[in-house]
Amino acid sequence: MAAHYKTHGLKMLSEHATHDAGGIGIEAGITEMLERMQTGRLKVFRGQDQWMEEFRYYRREDGLIVKERDDLISSTRYALMMRRFAKQPPSVERWKPKPQYSGWGGVISGISVPKCVTQHWLCLEFANPNRGTSPGARP
Repeated sequence: MAAHYKTHGLKMLSEHATHDAGGIGIEAGITEMLERMQTGRLKVFRGQDQWMEEFRYYRREDGLIVKERDDLISSTRYALMMRRFAKQPPSVERWKPKPQYSGWGGVISGISVPKCVTQHWLCLEFANPNRGTSPGARP
């Protein structure tokens, strides 16, 4: 199957998914997923109905995780296990408003923003001046 994916240009890692320490334990992966969800470091987009259905169905019987209807949950767990290989885009310099610019169009929560930004949803990201986000950037 890997050869088939490679012929279609899919970039794959040369090893199977493992935790940072090297194991493949399901319990450790589930614990990490739960911890990240509770602390807001793992979020599932609204509208991911199949993922949410699997999450609601996920359960234990006799203390063991039931491995049924868990493909998306398992894929998420594998992605977390291998995040050490993820590549981040180059950092973007923090956007700083320049009030002396003549094209400024408004103030949102005490921050001057350009007219083009006030006309789009991006202005909502500037509600907290201490967040440090820039137009188009995601936290």
